[in-house]
Amino acid sequence: SLSIQRWVDPVAWDSAGALYTLWTTEAGVWLARSINQGATWFTLRVASDAPDTAFFPYLASKGPGVLAASWFTFAGDSLHWRVAHIDMSIAARPPRISASRAMSLESWSGDPLHSDPGGEYLPVALLTDGSVAVVTPIQHEAVHRLGCNWWRFAALARSRHPMTDDKREQPSAHETRHERA
Repeated sequence: SLSIQRWVDPVAWDSAGALYTLWTTEAGVWLARSINQGATWFTLRVASDAPDTAFFPYLASKGPGVLAASWFTFAGDSLHWRVAHIDMSIAARPPRISASRAMSLESWSGDPLHSDPGGEYLPVALLTDGSVAVVTPIQHEAVHRLGCNWWRFAALARSRHPMTDDKREQPSAHETRHERA
C-alpha cells in the first residue's frame, strides 16, 4: 500500500455552518461534510486521478454548500495540479463536481532538474462571479523565472451536470502572470 504523507488535511466552514474536510488516498480525492458539528458525515469522492497519486489538497468555501478545491497529482516524474468547483447546496442534488484537466506546473528544482510543487498547497478562492481562482508557483532559477501564475476558471461554476472522471469537455482556464524579476 502506498503511503501518502500528510501535514494538514484542509477544513472549511460554509456560511450556513456546515463543516467540510478534504483529503487524499490511493483511491483519489475525498470530501466529507457534516451539518451537525461532526456528529455525522456525508462522504464523496471528488476525483479519481489513477494512476496518478493525489496529494496536498486545499479547500475553500463560500455560500451554503459551495466549495473550491485544488490538489497535486504525481506519477513517475510527471507532476500536475487540478482544481474543482463543488456544489453541495440543497439545490444541487446530487452534489455537482466540475474538475479541471490535469495542468502542468512551472516549478523546477534540483540537479538534474525535476518538477517540484514549489510549496505545499495551491490556494483557491471562489470569486464573486462564481468562478474559481488559483495561484500556482513559477520557480525556475536556472532561467531566472520566479513568481506566480494566477488562473481563473470561469466554466467550473457553470457546469450543469455531475462531473465524473470521464472524458467530458473540460473547462478552460484564463491566465494572468505576475512575475518577480
